[in-house]
Parts: sequence; C-alpha cells; structure tokens
Amino acid sequence: MTDPRQEQNVVVLHSKGDGGGPPGDGGGGMFARPDPKCPVTPLGQNGSRFFFTNSLMQVTAVDAQALGRPTVQLALCGGTTDWLYHIAPVRYLTGKNKGEIRGWDTLQVATYLMRQCANRGSFDEVNTQLRGPGIWEDDRPGPGAPSLEPKLIVHCGSKVWENGTWHEKGWFDGKTIYPSAPPTARPDFNASEDDAAYTATLLHRVAQTWGWARPCDCQMFLGWIGHAYYGGAGPWRAHIWVEGSHGAGKSWLHALASAALSGAAWNGGNDVTEASLRQLLNGRSNALLLDEQEGDETKAGYGES
Repeated sequence: MTDPRQEQNVVVLHSKGDGGGPPGDGGGGMFARPDPKCPVTPLGQNGSRFFFTNSLMQVTAVDAQALGRPTVQLALCGGTTDWLYHIAPVRYLTGKNKGEIRGWDTLQVATYLMRQCANRGSFDEVNTQLRGPGIWEDDRPGPGAPSLEPKLIVHCGSKVWENGTWHEKGWFDGKTIYPSAPPTARPDFNASEDDAAYTATLLHRVAQTWGWARPCDCQMFLGWIGHAYYGGAGPWRAHIWVEGSHGAGKSWLHALASAALSGAAWNGGNDVTEASLRQLLNGRSNALLLDEQEGDETKAGYGES
C-alpha cells in the first residue's frame, strides 16, 4: 500500500491530533493514553516483538516491521476498519469526495500500538501462562499467610470469574492470560445447598441403575465426576477406566458423565490420536471423555480430569 500522504488531493487528518493532544495528557496526544474503543489489548514488549490480545482476545505476537502493515493491523482488529478510521483517518482534501475517509495512516496506528505496549512494560513470553476455559487455582501470591483453601479462577470462555468479580475475555492479571474461547456454562453462584443436594441425589440414583460389578464402583464413578469438574484446580488429575461387555451401557454412562460435567468436559469421541487430543484441549483444564471402540466385544470408556 502506498503512503496516501504522497498522493494528490489527499490529506491526513488525525482525530486525536499529531502530538499536541488534549490538555493534561502530558503532550503525548493519542499515544499517551489507551483508547477505550481500541479492539486490541496491548500486553507488553520483548525486544522488537509486541504482544497483544486481538479482537477475538487471542494472544498474538507481531514483529516491529510487520506491525506497520495494513493487513496485520486489519487482522488484529478482526478485519474491521472502524477503529482504524477512528484513530488515524486519512481523508480526501479536494474533489467530489472531499472530507470522506479513504483509508488510515498505518504509521500512526503502529506508533500508537507500540507506545501502548511500551507503557505496559516488558512481556515475559517464556513464563507468562496461557490458561484456557476451565477451573484453575489462583496461585498468585497474596498478602499475609497463605490460605489453606486456595482461591479459584473460573474461565468460561467469554468471561473469567475471579474472587467474586467477572472479568472480560482476554483478562491478563500480570502473570497469566485467559484468552477468549467459545462460551461455556457458568457456575450458578446463587444455587442453594438444597439445590446442590437435590442434584447430587438425583445423579446418584441415576448412576445406581447400572449393573456395577462392585458397590464401590458407582461411588468411584461419582467421585471422579466431582473431582473432574474442578479441572486444573487440584494438585493432581484423576483418571477413570470403565470396562464391560457389549450392551452393558458404557456409552450411556459416557453420556451421563458428559451431561453431568456439561461445559467442564470435552468429548474426544472414539477415533482420536495424541496430536488431535492436544489440539482439542489446547491449554484447557477441562476433563476429557473418550469412548474407545475395541476390536472385541469389550468397549472401554476412559475419562481424564
């Protein structure tokens, strides 16, 4: 793309000014303060690499040279030009289209994004954690003695719950990024103990209808569901393996676990590879349910929390 300032009858008119800026902003113009309309969240800088969450709140790194390219800026903004035209519009100076926006100043946009990354400071791309949907333990150091009951962070895809507060997708607490993902079921914090007891009792009664080999097997199955719901919040991840002859109801048991866990579990199906599982989980702390199709009459259901 040629620089529109070199074309005739075109003038660059910036909505925020060219450095004078409004009073009280330290003379930094549009670079001094973050623009609340910006769909891109700067995370920081590491050398010539700049880190953002894009319009989808996915973490992305861009080199300094690439940041000035219009296609890269468009990609960061989700393919829309609204903010780009707002922050650095380029308008026709004369002619029948005088005053109309015909593009944006890529250098100004790149300068703004770089400045905002610099304001956030250095970004540690090695030690910064990425946590996908699921329940996580809040391992950030807090004031006073450590609590015996660790705090939890619940990532629901489009929202993140932390200590009674709902954060927007892409929340960055300075150590961990919770990038955007498709929305999942949210906890009902208004549910009473009676509601929880009713749900647990109903689930227990349904699970008892299977022909378990031992009385304790049903309890172990239900215990795994409770443990799996908390995903990455525990010190270990439990596994469960269910075996039975053809027609014993293993697929129905798989469906029961999936329904009970709802958005806290992913179904891997019965035709999976290690690579496909890694891509499926992709940093999530959800439980994983597999329905293995064996060569003989035995079909095994496998669950990993």
